[in-house]
Amino acid sequence: NYYFEVNQEGFEGALDRFSQFFIRPLFDIQYVERELNAVNSEHQKNLNSDLWRNIRVLYDSSSASHPRRKFSTGNSDTLRKVDQKILREYFNKYYSANKMKLVLMSTDSIETMEKLVLQRFSDIKNNNRESLQYSHILYDKEKLPRMIQIKPIKDLRELELVFSAPSNVPFSRSKPTHIISHILGHEGKGSLLSWLKERHYATTLSAWFDSYTFAGEFHFKIALTEKGLKEKNQVLRGFFAYIKMLQQQKTLPMYLHKELKSMAEINYIFREHTEGGSVASSFASFMHIHPALEIEQQTILFYEHDHKAYTNFLSYITPENMNVLFTADNVATDTVEPYYGVKYSINPLDPELSKSLKSVTLEKQMRLPEANNYIPNKFSLRSTQNADNPIQIIHDDDNNFWFQEDSLFETPKAKVSLLLKTKLVNNTALNKVKTTLYQYSLKESLNEWKYNVSLAGLDFQIYPEDKGIMLTIEGFSQHIPKLISELSHKLKEINIDEKTFAIIKNDFKRSIRNIEHNKAYQKALYEMQDLLNPLSIHYKQYFDQSNQVDLISSVSLDDIKKFSNQLFSVFAIEGIAYGNLDEEQIRAAILGYPKALQAKTLPKKEQPLDTTYKLTPGKSKGYVLKTKEEHPNNC
Repeated sequence: NYYFEVNQEGFEGALDRFSQFFIRPLFDIQYVERELNAVNSEHQKNLNSDLWRNIRVLYDSSSASHPRRKFSTGNSDTLRKVDQKILREYFNKYYSANKMKLVLMSTDSIETMEKLVLQRFSDIKNNNRESLQYSHILYDKEKLPRMIQIKPIKDLRELELVFSAPSNVPFSRSKPTHIISHILGHEGKGSLLSWLKERHYATTLSAWFDSYTFAGEFHFKIALTEKGLKEKNQVLRGFFAYIKMLQQQKTLPMYLHKELKSMAEINYIFREHTEGGSVASSFASFMHIHPALEIEQQTILFYEHDHKAYTNFLSYITPENMNVLFTADNVATDTVEPYYGVKYSINPLDPELSKSLKSVTLEKQMRLPEANNYIPNKFSLRSTQNADNPIQIIHDDDNNFWFQEDSLFETPKAKVSLLLKTKLVNNTALNKVKTTLYQYSLKESLNEWKYNVSLAGLDFQIYPEDKGIMLTIEGFSQHIPKLISELSHKLKEINIDEKTFAIIKNDFKRSIRNIEHNKAYQKALYEMQDLLNPLSIHYKQYFDQSNQVDLISSVSLDDIKKFSNQLFSVFAIEGIAYGNLDEEQIRAAILGYPKALQAKTLPKKEQPLDTTYKLTPGKSKGYVLKTKEEHPNNC
């Protein structure tokens, strides 16, 4: 897939040069060498990425006869023999007009672009190449089920369950794999994740389906707690108990299908305008699968309810068809993957465990997702009266909130940003720790409730900023005023137990320890932002094992509950709302916060200020950050 972006005035000339890539490519040896170095550098960047490392191990465990097993990204060793002759042979073998799709996006008329295509691209050779054929069998059946143990770079504890299946490409009208991933990845009451969290086995669960034209794979990734790490077999039993519950459903409830169908249609109708190289490239890919003029419909919309296809794909999620990727620091390994240096081992799943997974008992707590009351059904646009300029709807000596109606995009959407300004968030390193733990604890407390909100096209975030606690809400505007009001009553709802809080603290520490393994540019950006922000508190001020600094361990759950009361006892309001909203409803919802939180107003003179460093012209400062020797990249 090749794509580019260029200014409109350079479009025709760029197309002329671009088409020549596929008509008379030069493969100049000096550029071959330069590109080889670029490929190798890209590979080196990924050497310490646990995501890339785990993918490589999974692919390396594919059937020996399947091309997916091959190393697909390349490095200087695997490509060192590549020259002009090899490139030309490859080009002549695989590049044929009958297997190519072309997408143009510009302000030119369709007729003008069609003329450009005929002029510039007609000379691409058509060798009438046959479609490449790949086996749908990704793994040797006799080797399954199995446990693949992987030693990570970062401090990770993950269980990823992988099940091969047929391709879902022929089922784009009913999207059965999307429905299955939606149900298993759900985070509401009765979900698999809810069951795992109640037993303190896991913190997150994600579900997706990797799709190819020749096959597909279900992936279910579970982030384990220390308890889950020790009792991973119970996690597996819980997973298959949920699968058993799904398989015993005589039919998929229509409300579930209706919700997914409705939200797909809503998102399709009110999708945001997109353009540029990324859109052109995705369309060029999808044209190999869907009719060109139906790409967006086929990839987004549900046309039919195909229960047979749903149950068929569900039938591939069995113990007999399972790869278990177990990623943890203390796993036993006996093999080193040659391209990434991953230490791992592959062993058959314990026969007794495998047997028990086939006869799990149902769990009463597990059930299908409940009906979602946040699905929007009103999309009328408000008549705009003051849309040209924002207006201050809350303005006094201490509080300031702006509002602007939407007359530009004309969609039933809106965004609200509300900052509750307080001095407590960042005034000491200990309060920085308490604020972060408050954020994580509140997120966990609200997670089941929030999940349905997010599925209905509404997203809200609550997070600390240097000057206070920021709330952002965006999406379909119908329920936004109600959501703003509901959140004002939930900011102090820390409804978790001591064990969950201990898990949150442990994960907080692990996230800081893992910073050492971030890419060089990520660490450089953090240090730069810390240097330029006078209000910043560097993480080493509250957790640095090498210097025996630990302000996290001593904080209790009771401390956080008390701190949440202190945090919102005195604050000032600052913010803005934009979109398809009613001015009076927004004003009333925002003004409800002091009352709901029983708060006093923080006077202007006591509010945290925006502060900057004044750099002296002509004087330079240089900082060197040393990284571990095993990191091959600099910034």
